[in-house]
Amino acid sequence: MAAFKLSPSPDTDRLIMGMRAVAVLGLAAIPLHYIVLKRLLAMVETVRAGDPFVAENADRLQAIAWRWSR
Repeated sequence: MAAFKLSPSPDTDRLIMGMRAVAVLGLAAIPLHYIVLKRLLAMVETVRAGDPFVAENADRLQAIAWRWSR
């Protein structure tokens, strides 16, 4: 609590728990973002190869859109 310059109080405990919850949510989002970024990187690789309009890219976009639309 000293790092945040907070004095001990009931509100301080709630603040610390809230900060922990935000940290846990951030850590839980890492695998989801990893999957999305891997698919985007695969799409960029097909563009670099000179063929951006392949069926796999459409599948990747649909998978990303499905995951984010929930």
